[in-house]
Order: sequence, then structure tokens, then C-alpha cells
Amino acid sequence: MFTGMQDHTADSIKSLEGFRIAWIDEAQTLSARSLSLLRPTIRSENSELWASWNPRRKSDAIDDFLRSRKPGGSVVVNANWKDNPWFPAVLEQERQLDLKLYPERYGHIWEGEYAKAFEGAYFARLLADARSANPSGLAELLQTHFSPASFH
Repeated sequence: MFTGMQDHTADSIKSLEGFRIAWIDEAQTLSARSLSLLRPTIRSENSELWASWNPRRKSDAIDDFLRSRKPGGSVVVNANWKDNPWFPAVLEQERQLDLKLYPERYGHIWEGEYAKAFEGAYFARLLADARSANPSGLAELLQTHFSPASFH
């Protein structure tokens, strides 16, 4: 049976008794409440809870549960474009374009890193430039743009 979480209230998930495997796609959007209700629902012997997601924040419910708290018996695999033997040339072109034009979001989109700044945020480009410059680049950036003299 395939069903989306949007087809249920969080409480109605508890009635899905007897299922042995649940796969949560785009699990970074799953709330802590939905996860806490789903986990004990999939409770048959040898049951499995699978999740696939693109990490956004360490505080996302699935990320906190599987990558921070690391419950016993869990297996976390970091897989992305490099692990895809059928990765097509058209996606390689897209990846290279993002690397060149949007370095501030490249790590999140293509390498599975946490989102560092909201796209279009004032500081996104400045932080990306400082990160690539050198270790003192961020301090220099902050001094240049946020020194007391810059507010006069």
C-alpha cells in the first residue's frame, strides 16, 4: 500500500497496524510528532523504517533521530550523485552549473550538506566569499561591513 502522510492526520497513522516496512521519502519535512507516532506503529517482528532525505538542518526530526541520537540497530547511508552509476550527463551539466553560479547552495543541493543560508539572503554571498577566501576572511568581512564606522 502506498499512502502519503498528507492523506492522514498524525493520529490516524496509529491505525496502520500490521505493516512491516515504512518508507518516508523527503523525510526532512516529517514533523517530530508524526515520527513519534509512526515509529511505534511499524512494530512487527523484523519491521523496518526507511527514510530518504536531503538534510536541511540538524534539528529536523529525522536528522535528529537518525544522525544525532543514533538509535541502536539503525543504519545511515550518505548517498548522493557520486554514488549513482547511472548519473546522466544532463545532471552533470546542472551540477557543474550550480557549482559555478550558486556556490552558496551547491553543498546542500549536491553534496548532502546542511543548508547554510537561505538563498537570496543578504549574507549568503558574503559568507560564501569569506569561506572560500581564507580563515581570517570571515573576520575581515565582519570588520569591513559591521565596524562602528559603517553605521554612520
